[in-house]
Amino acid sequence: VKTTAVRRSESLAYIKKAGEFVAEAEAALVRSTDPNHLVLADLLRSAGRGSDEFETHARQLVSLLQLKNLIEYEARTARLAEAEDAVKRARRLVDWALKTATESGIGQ
Repeated sequence: VKTTAVRRSESLAYIKKAGEFVAEAEAALVRSTDPNHLVLADLLRSAGRGSDEFETHARQLVSLLQLKNLIEYEARTARLAEAEDAVKRARRLVDWALKTATESGIGQ
């Protein structure tokens, strides 16, 4: 996994940006064009240092990304209920990330 060092205060900005993408998806169901999304699950696992909580959320992220890839790259149309569920799951994941970052003092 390729990484780059950032200041702790910058970490919260990245999480907030994820929240903005989810908010856009809630409003318009837009898609990202970044091809390396699955790497984020590995970074999440690494950040959690073996934590069951982080592993659970990494699996949730992978599940969302697999659905995204199925729809985006295999030209399958998402059903409305499926899309709404995916957006709700993404919102919960971003909310968890914001809460976790805030509780750990990131961005302060």
